[in-house]
Amino acid sequence: MASITKEQVVDVLNTIIDKERGRSMWQMGLVTHLAIDLDNNISITVEPTNPACPIGLKMAYDAKVALISMADVGKVDVKIIGHKHADEMNKMLVDLEDQS
Repeated sequence: MASITKEQVVDVLNTIIDKERGRSMWQMGLVTHLAIDLDNNISITVEPTNPACPIGLKMAYDAKVALISMADVGKVDVKIIGHKHADEMNKMLVDLEDQS
């Protein structure tokens, strides 16, 4: 199993684009935490630009789907903070990995 690098994860996050702004979630600074352990488990924290931003929620979901599809990836944990629906969305993101 090849080790996943931060650069590979950032490359994936740069494919998740806010169509209104034409920038990726990484470029917009929505990812406030990124960690990869020795087992290729990836953990990111996403903080949308405002507490009611629907685009931030979709981008977090899209990021989880994209990261799960990476070769050699272990578990993927995407957590949303600072959003009025963070609890519900975080549960959905956990359920998404359980289904894959």
